[in-house]
Amino acid sequence: MAEKPALQPRAAIGPAVRAIGSNILATGRAAILDPERSSAEAVHEFRRSMKEWRALMRLLEPFIPDAPRWRHDARDHAHSLAHARDSQAALNALDNLFEHWPLDPFDFSSIAAQLAGSYRSARKRIPDDWSLASAGDLHELRQRVVDLRYQMELIEPLWPRFGRMWTDEAERLRGRLGQCQDLEVLKRFTGVHQPLAHWRSRLTPACNERSAELAHRAARIAVRLFAEKPKAFRHRLEQLWEHAR
Repeated sequence: MAEKPALQPRAAIGPAVRAIGSNILATGRAAILDPERSSAEAVHEFRRSMKEWRALMRLLEPFIPDAPRWRHDARDHAHSLAHARDSQAALNALDNLFEHWPLDPFDFSSIAAQLAGSYRSARKRIPDDWSLASAGDLHELRQRVVDLRYQMELIEPLWPRFGRMWTDEAERLRGRLGQCQDLEVLKRFTGVHQPLAHWRSRLTPACNERSAELAHRAARIAVRLFAEKPKAFRHRLEQLWEHAR
């Protein structure tokens, strides 16, 4: 399998960003055209590609006027997808964008500033007291972690070992927060007139106990992942870029 495109210190940034975007869409297209995949698998992979696309568009918002619209379109395509093959229209709508991106004047400091902004956005959503965090608070944190996790893949060559460790940790944090969200969905099914209402007295305490355990694990990961302040994080990125050149 070919290596995923990423920013390389000795390569121009504009073409690299175009290659990254093209690869994301190609991955989504390959998923829905693969006859060996079930519809469920194809939809899952397509939606994953759209999350990557949205993270890239969020990173590029200051530089591409249409980036917010493309990000929202990708979200709508993923949410409304009824069948894997229906996503062909979504990919066709995004497929010819790259020739018009004004990305060549980019310098890495612009990318580092945006990554630091994503890092700050996720970091500030870390609860001061995880036991008091609402499901909505944890969902917001998870969304920002997902964005940052995909964005950090763009610069893994700067951090060959540490970069992979960082994205793996972010994936674990996302997983813990996702499990908390799943438990909240299960608890809603125990409400009045809901399918699992009869089991409320048994399920609710078990869900609460498991949620507390997962939140504790998530908190430990978040402390490690976001130990640096955003300015220090940006400085580290810029230093790594300069040393790699």
